[in-house]
This record gives sequence, structure tokens and C-alpha cells, in this order.
Amino acid sequence: MTTSDSTAANPAPDAPGWFRANCAVAPETGTTLSDGRALRWLRWGDAGAPPLVLVHGGGANARWWAPLAPFFLPDHCVVAPDLSGMGDSDWLTDGYGTEQWADEVMAVAADACPAAPAPPVLVGHSLGAGVVAAAALRHPDRIGGVVLCDLGGQRRGDRDRSSRLFQNRIVYPSRDDAIERFKLIPRQPCTNEWYVAHIARHSVRPVGPGGPSDPTRPSPAEATAWAWKFDWRLFARTDQHPLSVTLPQLGRASCPVASIYGEHSRVVPAERARRLDELLGGRPSVTIPDARHHLMVDQPIAFVTALRTLLATW
Repeated sequence: MTTSDSTAANPAPDAPGWFRANCAVAPETGTTLSDGRALRWLRWGDAGAPPLVLVHGGGANARWWAPLAPFFLPDHCVVAPDLSGMGDSDWLTDGYGTEQWADEVMAVAADACPAAPAPPVLVGHSLGAGVVAAAALRHPDRIGGVVLCDLGGQRRGDRDRSSRLFQNRIVYPSRDDAIERFKLIPRQPCTNEWYVAHIARHSVRPVGPGGPSDPTRPSPAEATAWAWKFDWRLFARTDQHPLSVTLPQLGRASCPVASIYGEHSRVVPAERARRLDELLGGRPSVTIPDARHHLMVDQPIAFVTALRTLLATW
């Protein structure tokens, strides 16, 4: 089932023209049932075009991709899912896992583009990069290509600090109060404040008397407080396999595989990027100048250019 999206774009007045124009392109919204859980997704363009599936990172949601998705029309049908425990999708009570998320991505791709003329190309950022890598290994005959965007484990101190931030159960008295507290994780500066403001507006949810542990969302008028959209227990997952095992397997995959990194990423510094490229067996990689871990937010036009160039060669 799909419906027309009615969420107001309302980009910041200082946002560039392309950003305002792309935010005005309203996607269709849909829900896919996968193993009893409801997964929400956004779709732009003709469902009969080759699918391009954009997968968000940890604690994020499909709306991170909304300003960029129209750049890939009409050559692709662009789909962005909310993984379980994030965005507007269901929460789970027994933990989360990379392989489970990978199966969710494939279920959404099949449901959103049932008559696709080609297998989907999967693009994943951060945690989402690990998810699309797992999808390619679990469903090798159903993948048209994989792009890993700043995939990599953080240093222990950064990882532990980020994990604590994701366990935030603080509630805020109003939507505006919550939005004002939004920060990128891992913490980093970003000069494109209009992009960060867009993400912040789509990262909060109304909560009722059950508090932030209750995924049930009242209407904004009935909310007793506001909290982040993601499940604070998100990183209780236990089945993520080491990159030293999965990346060599992915490097031998028959589908195209490529990586995109941020030049100044704390998550994937240059030496780690070289190591990941080695594990992938020398598959193509691109480094976005002057970008950090959230590379599509830091340098959106350069990111889109790199991704379109890769897709054109496939």
C-alpha cells in the first residue's frame, strides 16, 4: 500500500535553490510487512525504473536522503526504507541484527518496485553500509550493485561514547526543544546547517504517558513530550559479523561493488579506508574532499556526482 506524502518540506530560507527544489518533490510513502514487523519507506519516481535503494545509518531514517533522491530521477526509481527500530518503522523487543536489516531492505525493494526491470542497486551509509553488504552476501542473485558509504568501526572510545548517546531516553517538552538539541553522531561540525535542520525536523516523535520506551505515537496534539525516533535499545544487536570476514567475501561477489569515503571522517580515517579497500580486493573507491563521516550532508553535490559517476559505469 502506498500513499502520497504530505509532510511539509519547509527548508531553511538560506538553503540553496537545488535543496529547496528537491525537498519540494514529495515521495510516495509505503509500508511493507516483513516477519510481522511494519517497515515504512519512501519512493520517488517511476516504480518501473531501475531501483536505487538508499539505506540510512544508525539512529537515522529515510528522510536523510530526501534532499538527494530527486537527483537520480528519471534514470532510477529511488527507494529509502526506515530500518526496524528507526524512523517510522516498528521497534523490536528481542534486539536487532545486520542480517535481519539486510532482509528488510530486500523485502522493501521487492515491495516498492514489484515490476523493476533490473535488480536494485543498494547504497548504504555507515551502519547502512554494513546492512547492504550483508544483503549482497545473503541475496547475491537479487543485487545489481553495492555502494558502501563510510563503512567502518569506530575507535573504542568513540564507539562507546556514541553508544551512550544512542541510549538517550531524555524527553523534551516540545518539538522545537527536541529539534534544538539535535546533533550529528559522531559529533562533527557541518557548515550546511540547512541540511542538518532538515534532518533534525524529521528525527523527533511525539510520546505519550508510556514515555520514550513506548513506540506508540499519539498525535502531536495529544503528546505529553517529544523524543528521538529511534529505539534507545537499538544497539543490542548481536549478529554483526567482523568486516575482516564479510568484506573479502563481498570483494569476490559477481555484482559491482564500490566505496565512498569522507576525507576527514573520524569513523573511517585514511589508513582504515586503505585497509577496507584491501579487504574488498581493490574494488573502486572514491574519497570526497572536505567531507567527514556524514559525507552526503557535508558535501552533497560532490557525493551525488561521485555516486552518479559510479552508477554510469555499471
